[in-house]
Amino acid sequence: MIIKTYVLGPIENNTYLLMDEENGICALVDPAAPSQELLTDILERRLDLTHILITHAHFDHVGGVNWFREKVASHPKVVLHRNDFPLWKQGGGAKDFGFKFNPGSDPDLLIESDRNISIGKMQFKILHTPGHTPGHTTFYSRELSAAFCGDVIFYHGIGRTDLPVSNEMDLFESIENKIFKLPPKTVLYPGHGPQTTVQEEIKNNPFL
Repeated sequence: MIIKTYVLGPIENNTYLLMDEENGICALVDPAAPSQELLTDILERRLDLTHILITHAHFDHVGGVNWFREKVASHPKVVLHRNDFPLWKQGGGAKDFGFKFNPGSDPDLLIESDRNISIGKMQFKILHTPGHTPGHTTFYSRELSAAFCGDVIFYHGIGRTDLPVSNEMDLFESIENKIFKLPPKTVLYPGHGPQTTVQEEIKNNPFL
């Protein structure tokens, strides 16, 4: 599986395209905004977009969901943790920043922890990592040695906990009990900024 990163939207979010070219399918993680470049990559490779995985429902992580839904014929399954569904319905927290946002149609699959999502031959384990939002989710693949961790942890940083839906204690517990329990060489693909590893953050994250 090939992982390609696109930096999209005014807050420079990382959107990840996961491509299983052998099986002709792909998935998106946190499509932050419409992107013709990303769509062209999917179409030129003749891939079916089967899943859109959402780490959490903040507007800057879901701003492109409906656009991609409308642009492809494969009817991708939008996956969101059920604890973030209220945030989705309330417009992804956009009102806290002074504007309105409509995320569009409801997600197709409201998930909980302790289950897997299959994309081609890859299995992604659902890790409930609340704190930044109540339903924040990290999608972990042992085969890829990769974790798509949204805004729970960054390269030498951590997610915000000063927002109405955030909880600082939950965030630190998620990092200590979920992220830091992954194998040390696991690559962390965050919602903003460069990728890092579990080992790097255990050793050098100044907030931890």
